[in-house]
Amino acid sequence: MKAAQKTTPEKPLIILTPQAAHWTLCNQIANKISHLCAASFIHKDIVLPLDLTQQPTDSYQTKCADYLMALTCEPEENVKNRKVRIMLVQKSRIEELLEHHPIDSEKGWDDIFLEDEIHRYRWTLLHHIARAYQKQPKHPVSGRILWAKPLCSLELCTISQPIDKLATIPKEKLKDYGDWCHSP
Repeated sequence: MKAAQKTTPEKPLIILTPQAAHWTLCNQIANKISHLCAASFIHKDIVLPLDLTQQPTDSYQTKCADYLMALTCEPEENVKNRKVRIMLVQKSRIEELLEHHPIDSEKGWDDIFLEDEIHRYRWTLLHHIARAYQKQPKHPVSGRILWAKPLCSLELCTISQPIDKLATIPKEKLKDYGDWCHSP
């Protein structure tokens, strides 16, 4: 908790010292998060053919993405308590933000239109994560960030049911699949 108490609105990322403690905590959190995707990783391993030119053997799709994980603390002035959070952001989203809003161009980050000003803190937090990502050392061969310095990377997967299978689901059950699904 001492590391969380050291955060400020200008420095919201939690960094534990020594670095080995930061790595250990991040590893434990990443293991818990990865556990949520265990079935998807096994599914991917089973259906992905060894010959990558072939199609997978079933119609369920395993979707995977690389995520950045940041330990943060939100020291907002208008709340009574400080919230420690684990922020997961798709790496490709951060790279896209950096492409359109370079870190050295503060104006691009400050002049963004937000639907509601209440989101300003989260936008600023994304800026801090993007800045940390840009500065974080990368592996010379793979290009992946070096872990827990302060960000971590992890691959997360999910299994999606094919749309043609949804056609067999009764209309009253389709609402359980969210707005992306429309009945035929």
